[in-house]
Amino acid sequence: GAVFDAQGKREEWQLDEATCDCCQTDVALAAGGPVLVYRDRTEAEIRDIAVTRYREGAWTAPARVHADEWKMPAGPVNGPAVAARNARVYVAWYTAAAGEPELRLAKSADDGKSFSAPRQIAQGTEVQGRVDLVATDTAVYVSWLTEDTQTQRLWLARYPADLAGAPEQIEVAQLARGRGTGFPRLAWRAGGVHVVWTDIVERR
Repeated sequence: GAVFDAQGKREEWQLDEATCDCCQTDVALAAGGPVLVYRDRTEAEIRDIAVTRYREGAWTAPARVHADEWKMPAGPVNGPAVAARNARVYVAWYTAAAGEPELRLAKSADDGKSFSAPRQIAQGTEVQGRVDLVATDTAVYVSWLTEDTQTQRLWLARYPADLAGAPEQIEVAQLARGRGTGFPRLAWRAGGVHVVWTDIVERR
């Protein structure tokens, strides 16, 4: 991790000496400061999601968001997403710890110090993951991809801030199959959620 200002890099830290370096990281600004999430990697090839927080001039020791105990000998190229609203912090991620692809979502009510047991967003062989998150005062929005033999689908779900109850869910778009569609992204602006993604168009 590093901090930059107008003159360049001001500080730099090594946060973890062994991570799943093919999976993207994510960071959000919570009430107490930055919260960083990433896929960790142990000597036993357990690749669960870890969190560290920048507080009082130092990063906290990394801790797991949830003990999935996913043993994976290769990088899944499927990192976590984090969003924060004041002291509420949310993390969404992909795992196959239960034997098939699954997306999970967990909440922290104490600035990222601890997280609730995760909710299942989606599960099944079609789940590709590549999640993103945004949080508002009253809701959390999650995007992800699925893929079958014909196409990919981009999904968007809305959960209440406490993650209770059934979410609202829509299919946003149908995309080409494959990794070329990248990682769709969410943003909250002017009272609405904005979704951006990559379309692949064949030209003849």
